[in-house]
Amino acid sequence: MTIRRRLIGAFGASVLSPLVSIFIQLINVPVMLRFWGAHLYGEWLIISTIPAYLLLTDFGFGNVAGSDMTMRVHAGDTEGAIESFQSIAAFVLVMSLLLGALLSAVVFLLPVHRLLHLTSMSPRQTQLSLLFLSINCLVILQWNFINAGYRCAGKYATALVYVNVIRILEGASFLVLLFLHAGPVQLSMLMLGISIVGTSWLLFMKSRLIPWLPLGLRHARWQRVRELT
Repeated sequence: MTIRRRLIGAFGASVLSPLVSIFIQLINVPVMLRFWGAHLYGEWLIISTIPAYLLLTDFGFGNVAGSDMTMRVHAGDTEGAIESFQSIAAFVLVMSLLLGALLSAVVFLLPVHRLLHLTSMSPRQTQLSLLFLSINCLVILQWNFINAGYRCAGKYATALVYVNVIRILEGASFLVLLFLHAGPVQLSMLMLGISIVGTSWLLFMKSRLIPWLPLGLRHARWQRVRELT
């Protein structure tokens, strides 16, 4: 594939992302207001916004790794690209596990329900929804280094298409559960389940499309993480 076609594909896929977001919101928001009401929907927005900040916790390592790997691949240094990929993958995974353990303690030890002044959701619903949403964000966090792998192989547009398909499936599943009168806990579990399946799909397709870039710890180096920092 030529550079021109890659640029066109990446631009098209990038334009698709905000369009998908707008489309999903235009449908899901009124449906959620219809079935949940403004009060419960407002509380859902509160608890779902907090875990979203977890998506910033890789400190941009996914983008940095993508640039580093792309330059190494074009310079013929595939071994260096593999080392960067596995190093950042290990770093993000360890950070995610530590954050997951910390958040689990916070959610179940602190009176989150009272601190947020929630009334439509019970304390148990608040705890479980917040926990599932937090884990969901930590799973999505892994997409940063996975997409870096696609990017260095010139398949950035392909990764964006896969991600948008996952988001569309999530939005459609949302509607189904809402029509079945599901609550916040069920929806947060759905989001987590789809993210896990989506992550597995991204990794599976990466192994098929980019077999020379394996996932593992064999080539992970702390020194490479420091260099990228």
